[in-house]
Amino acid sequence: MSFERGLLKKLKIKDEKILKETLDYLSVVNDGKKHEFNREVAALKEEHTKNQTKLDNMIDLVSEGVLTKEDFLRKQEQIKDRQYELIDLIASYDEIDDKFSKKLTSLINLTQNAYETFKGSKINEKRELLKLLFSNLFLNGSKLEYDWATPFDKMAELTSCNDWRTGWDSNPRYA
Repeated sequence: MSFERGLLKKLKIKDEKILKETLDYLSVVNDGKKHEFNREVAALKEEHTKNQTKLDNMIDLVSEGVLTKEDFLRKQEQIKDRQYELIDLIASYDEIDDKFSKKLTSLINLTQNAYETFKGSKINEKRELLKLLFSNLFLNGSKLEYDWATPFDKMAELTSCNDWRTGWDSNPRYA
């Protein structure tokens, strides 16, 4: 068995059912996070709108002489600072989105197709794939030795693991 065939095929999750369940689980988690993010963004936007309403009401209080201009300016600065914080928080949620789940799904797909990708690649592409997968490749005499790069070291261990969760149990940890 050739070097690339043995090692690169070692990364592949051989049980199609486990692979499908893993990818489905990532999709469910991603959908849940999207829902949670949308709810939190809606709450931040609502707070921003309430703060704007407070500012509008305070202008009326100044015009009626109930609130001094100095008190208004001090309170306006506090409210505006909070509104800028809210805008930054909303923008950060937009950046987070579903990057983690997408990257993890891409990583799984890469490992599933590592051998085929390697086989069909040009020399430079093969070199880049090997640099990604291995932290250290070297010859010890005539024997090739290697160290997997993280997280591929764990993935190589898991694909040969027989302790995969094989079905629904009495203490389910995901829906």
